[in-house]
Amino acid sequence: MVDEDTAQLIAETIQLFELTNGFFCPLIAPLLDLWGFSSPQPRVPAQEMVRETIEEIAESRLSLQGREVSLSGEGKLDLGGSAKGYLVDVLTTFLTGRGVRKFLINAGGQVLGFGKPWRVGIFDPVNEKVAGYIIIENTSVSTSGDYFRFFEEGGVRYHHILNPFTGYPGRDFRSVSVVAKRALVADVLSTAILAGGREALYLILERFPEIKVLTIDAQGNWEFFSKGKKGNGFFFVTR
Repeated sequence: MVDEDTAQLIAETIQLFELTNGFFCPLIAPLLDLWGFSSPQPRVPAQEMVRETIEEIAESRLSLQGREVSLSGEGKLDLGGSAKGYLVDVLTTFLTGRGVRKFLINAGGQVLGFGKPWRVGIFDPVNEKVAGYIIIENTSVSTSGDYFRFFEEGGVRYHHILNPFTGYPGRDFRSVSVVAKRALVADVLSTAILAGGREALYLILERFPEIKVLTIDAQGNWEFFSKGKKGNGFFFVTR
């Protein structure tokens, strides 16, 4: 049994898991543990262990009845990919309900701007600088990147946002920024796209036509997607 806020967060997390076809997976904790991202010394695990872990996660089931949470299988609940966005939405409701007309909430990679246009810097991980700004108003932008939590082994960078179907870090993009009305949605979808790459991107653009997406690949190429089609269709300015 959990409290009402936690139940609501889990309910929306389950719904977004389904809408992303599992590219956002709230039961991925055993895979993160296998890679050692929950410890001071992460490492590349054996392929067989990765395969066994993703199979165990795929066979696990999370359900919610009222405020009662049920979990079957070896998967473990990890709300790290959705809780921050949910908290930003709750704080937004709190502030607007008390008549605050203009505010900016910065929760690390999650930003929400309300009441006027706000400029949010976008970091270019290839050239290691802020290359431009997304302008948001009464919306949220979430950025997921391979430069927040990572380690290098054998000259290869391994980051903590893992593809639930392969068990390995997503490779198509180095950074993904998603603009959405709700911070929870932006938070989850930026994670899902970085994990699942272009396959997840095109699925999510179809399922969530209202969002806007900016991606940066390993070569430093920027792509903008809006209304399900590629294009520079949202407010982005270079420095």
